[in-house]
Amino acid sequence: MTFEPTHQCFDDALDLLSIVMKKRRHFREQWRLVHAICKVGDNLFAHAWCERDREVVVTAFIIEGTLTYVEMRRRDFYKLFLPQMMTKYNPWEAMRENARANHFGPWLDCYREHCGGNEILGAVQVEIKQ
Repeated sequence: MTFEPTHQCFDDALDLLSIVMKKRRHFREQWRLVHAICKVGDNLFAHAWCERDREVVVTAFIIEGTLTYVEMRRRDFYKLFLPQMMTKYNPWEAMRENARANHFGPWLDCYREHCGGNEILGAVQVEIKQ
């Protein structure tokens, strides 16, 4: 199975958080939007994802041509993507920043500096357990 980057992770993460805000109201407090600088190999890049319950990461990939949100344990995700710097927003902070900036992010210059084109910076090996 091939996991490809969406190249729209900031949009994807905020879209997911918006769905949680509307449809899963009793779970909102458990969610965070994360903007980060990650490292794969020697490459630094900006990335965004959501975290739930401080233990689960939900991030988007293209799998077999379809946008798919994937859940994984936070410690496993951090081992793969090696976050170097992070900003975490609760749902209300994320919605305020989105309204203020009028875009999905990143909202801070330190992350914008690491947004690139559509090049793939490295491969992530993922084992799917069923």
